[in-house]
Amino acid sequence: MIQGQGAETIKLSLILFYRWILKNNYFGKVKIVSTIHDEINTEHPIKYTNEVANNLTKSMEDAGSYYCKIIPLKADAVTNPYWKH
Repeated sequence: MIQGQGAETIKLSLILFYRWILKNNYFGKVKIVSTIHDEINTEHPIKYTNEVANNLTKSMEDAGSYYCKIIPLKADAVTNPYWKH
């Protein structure tokens, strides 16, 4: 049950974030590279780093609040010039 709910939450996060990309005309500039469990990796020009991090965090937290109405699910953005886990 928990894993299934986590999968639904990350999928909704991706939808919300993708809509943000389209709304801001960042298609082709901000790229969703991979999704690993509860992690979404992106590539984008450095000048968009703060904006992307803030909006990806918001998308993930908004998706979490859709499924978990009692306890807020928090997301943290980590930025690096390469994938680091």
